[in-house]
Amino acid sequence: HSCPAPCCGDIDPTNTTFDDETIRNAINIYLNDPASNVHGPINCWDTSQVTNMSNLFAFAVSFDEPLGCWDTTSVTSMDGMFQGPRLGAERDKRSYFNQDISSWDVSQVTDMSFMFKDSYFNQSIDVWNVSSVRRMKEMFARSNPFSHSLSSWDVSAVTDM
Repeated sequence: HSCPAPCCGDIDPTNTTFDDETIRNAINIYLNDPASNVHGPINCWDTSQVTNMSNLFAFAVSFDEPLGCWDTTSVTSMDGMFQGPRLGAERDKRSYFNQDISSWDVSQVTDMSFMFKDSYFNQSIDVWNVSSVRRMKEMFARSNPFSHSLSSWDVSAVTDM
């Protein structure tokens, strides 16, 4: 795992290695009060044990923090991760997440459905190894202005696009 940004060292004051449950709790705390900084800068969190990032930032329309240093080598599900809202008062908004996550290792991910649906995400992710992904349903639906080529992706395992 290589981190593209100057980061991070061992600066999480709680020294937490997140798992599927603790990452969700930490994200909820962070989204409710980003200044709380309970676990240090979000880009520096140890996510090496997280396998499920489904809906982690779904409907968090104003979230746009760097996550390029996250270790995603164990993740198998990223469906809806940055999906914007389509219901309620926020339904006309999109997720503003638009950070460089090209360094993520997504080689174990099998589900990327709705990952960037209703978002402003527009970063190059053509280097991702998506050969294990089986579900990409509406991955970029209404994701304007996504304009990068994904022609290098091996989508031969995808059964739901």
